[in-house]
Amino acid sequence: MNSKQINAVNRIAAMFLDHLVMTFIIMFLAMPVFFIGFESSLENDTMALSSKFDWKFILMILAVSLYFNKDIIQGKSIAKRALNQEVVNINNNKVASPIKCLIRNLFIVIWPIEVIVVLANPSRRIGDFVAGTRIDYVSSERDSKPKIDFKQVAISIIIGFLILFGASFLVKEKVSEGAFVSPDYIESSFNKELSLNFEEKLNELQSKYLLNTNVNVYDSIKSDSLKFVSATFYLTQNFIENETQLEEIKNEIFNTMFGIVPKGGFILFGKFVYDGRSTKSSTERYYDWRNLK
Repeated sequence: MNSKQINAVNRIAAMFLDHLVMTFIIMFLAMPVFFIGFESSLENDTMALSSKFDWKFILMILAVSLYFNKDIIQGKSIAKRALNQEVVNINNNKVASPIKCLIRNLFIVIWPIEVIVVLANPSRRIGDFVAGTRIDYVSSERDSKPKIDFKQVAISIIIGFLILFGASFLVKEKVSEGAFVSPDYIESSFNKELSLNFEEKLNELQSKYLLNTNVNVYDSIKSDSLKFVSATFYLTQNFIENETQLEEIKNEIFNTMFGIVPKGGFILFGKFVYDGRSTKSSTERYYDWRNLK
């Protein structure tokens, strides 16, 4: 065991530096997703926005899941390498495996509690107690540069992704007034006449809120009796930044749509877009009013 003991200041420093580094990496990886996502919001084909396979969401989950796997290469994250620290097994004092590093990092989700534990016990937080690991300084007494087990590294990344992917659906079931339900609509049931009818009625709001509206209506959804409406609303101003004002605009737009098809008669994929010279914003959501109170 290394004679130099980990103290709370060094551990907190490593945790803080890890957070900065991993946040930067995640944002760097996510930037193309945000850019491509907004560019796609300006396309005229609104159905491209309601694809059943949301690869942008998958990439975001993968990027964020890397936080759980920050220590899987030889028991060291970037911050730990900089501060000469590593994750080791509590029993045999060897560098921890990628799987053990993943397990300990799953508890990052309760980081305020983890910080309190570190203040009392610098070498082991809750994740370490569960994984059977601790933090130590790099030591010449053990092999601090073990051969990388690429199989375990790959498994750890996959497990981290699956855990975060599954957890994301627990919190995405319902947000605000919109339900995250992607209906399996039948493309051959496209209703051109009703689509144009929606656009004509919504055009009456153009001078107030909308520059343009693009609507596609599908009469049939598999295993459901409702219609599916996909609409992109191009805003005259950046109302997206004002939540109260945007909700008022949504209510007026939706009430106009309810005048054509009753509220309980369709599921809506609504995309609100503002494309200004210096500011660009967009927000999207599925609305199934049967699930709303």
